[in-house]
Amino acid sequence: MKMNMKRHSYVRFMTVLIGLLALSPLAEAHYLWIESQPSQGKTSAPSQVEIYYGEFEESLREKAGGRLDEVGPIETWLLNSSEKVEITVQKKENYFETTFDEASTVNPRLIQLQELTRPVQDWRAYDIGIAKPNYYAGALVLGPDADILHLSVPAHKTALGIYPVSLGDELIFQVFFKDTPFSNAKFNVHAPNGWSKEYKTDESGTVRFRLPWAGQYVFEVINLEKKSGVFQGVSYEAIRHRATFSWKAPGTSR
Repeated sequence: MKMNMKRHSYVRFMTVLIGLLALSPLAEAHYLWIESQPSQGKTSAPSQVEIYYGEFEESLREKAGGRLDEVGPIETWLLNSSEKVEITVQKKENYFETTFDEASTVNPRLIQLQELTRPVQDWRAYDIGIAKPNYYAGALVLGPDADILHLSVPAHKTALGIYPVSLGDELIFQVFFKDTPFSNAKFNVHAPNGWSKEYKTDESGTVRFRLPWAGQYVFEVINLEKKSGVFQGVSYEAIRHRATFSWKAPGTSR
């Protein structure tokens, strides 16, 4: 009888443990993304940008004092044509924040960031291996009457980056890895209601699609670069690049 009770308790314990593990967010699933707050057309007012860490499709935004503290120094900049202007960020309760003057002859402008100081991770349990994670994110800063139908890919790129070409009823993006079009890449679209859909880039790294709803979207691409090395004295087998681009869709289209 005692043996049966012990066995029953053990089974219950393992069931609860497995359930908790299934519910807990995986470190390898987290990423950075940008949400911009425009100054409502007042070009003399500062624009606010919020940088989140977590999983947009799960409505998960990590907080200071918790996993937001995993994020190392974030390099952030604005692109004004060929000019790269670095901007600083400050940590808030559940995001990083930066503000800047929108006044510029360039409209729209691209904001980009990268976080390259994350320690090497043992992700063998997820079939990733021993990997060095690098994170990138981008978004557009829109002024009044911005032309979003004819956009140029910038000269300054992150190692992995998602760049808008046209943001009309049909959205067109081009993905680059180390300044080369990233073909046959999985391109994930995350909607404001938690819906997600996967597309593939073509031979030129281009992807086209329409959005089903209005609201904030996050687009995501991952590339596991099979390149070994050493970071902070720890060896790794690959570099896991993860990039996002954020876009707030103004209306519905199918």
